[in-house]
Amino acid sequence: MRLNKFFTAAAVIVAAALILLWSYMTHYSLVLRDISTGKIYGSYPVRLHDEFSVSFTHSVNKTPVTDQYRINSPHDIHNYACKYYGFGAGVQTELGEGETLRYEGDAMVVENINKHFDHLLYGMKPASSHHLLINGEDIFLPELLSGPANVVFEIKHTLL
Repeated sequence: MRLNKFFTAAAVIVAAALILLWSYMTHYSLVLRDISTGKIYGSYPVRLHDEFSVSFTHSVNKTPVTDQYRINSPHDIHNYACKYYGFGAGVQTELGEGETLRYEGDAMVVENINKHFDHLLYGMKPASSHHLLINGEDIFLPELLSGPANVVFEIKHTLL
């Protein structure tokens, strides 16, 4: 009986140690890759609940747009806010349920957006104005491209 308790306790301790080791060694990255070729344009370390934004000049109305995201899980990128400076085709004109609108200088900020994605897709050209703001770093995305590309943003699970 004592031997069974010893082995049970040992198994629980080993399992807990393995779980702690796994969580210590597990990391996530926001990976940007070409959806057609698979070429990796960038990989940025992130943690769950980190936030990042993508800013660009809207292709139709030629005003700045900033989409703000939070990483809830590797398969849940939450678009929770959007800042824009002009109405036009492709820009939100009505508030969804629970969404709020506030003004910040000349900008309109829609908050409490409840859109969730397992990945994001941005069409970019070397002449576009896309910026990724992540971990306090501002990355000018067209510098990473060698030509026009559809770039998928996804959270990848990595080990140390």
